Amino acid sequence: MTGLTLRFIGRGDCLFEVWPLQFLHAFLDLCSDDRIEAMKKKNPDELVDFRTELRRFITERFLSKSGLRSFSDEESFMEKGIIDSTGVLELIEFIEENFGVRVEDEEIIPDNLDSLDKLVTFLCGKTGHARL
Repeated sequence: MTGLTLRFIGRGDCLFEVWPLQFLHAFLDLCSDDRIEAMKKKNPDELVDFRTELRRFITERFLSKSGLRSFSDEESFMEKGIIDSTGVLELIEFIEENFGVRVEDEEIIPDNLDSLDKLVTFLCGKTGHARL
């Protein structure tokens, strides 16, 4: 079965192929699994510094809105007013896109996401990397 190809002409050509929904879901699952496996096989010298990347994202995206100048690794994002429930969704999107992991619904809990330390521990567990 082939998909429907749509071509949009504008500032740059964009070619989209539209597939039935079940094929799209299977493709996205495959891509996610491939990204996870690729991260697990990386050379240890090339490992992502989760802490640095997360701190940069949280600082740039949320800190100015909270009225704070900085935060410690163990401070609760929710208690300090750094990240609200909508911000958690943005944080999850950032994690999934940048670290190649899928955050399952049952993993969206404060024990995994409510401080920089908890995020790093969670990501190291998901990717199989030693904690940085």
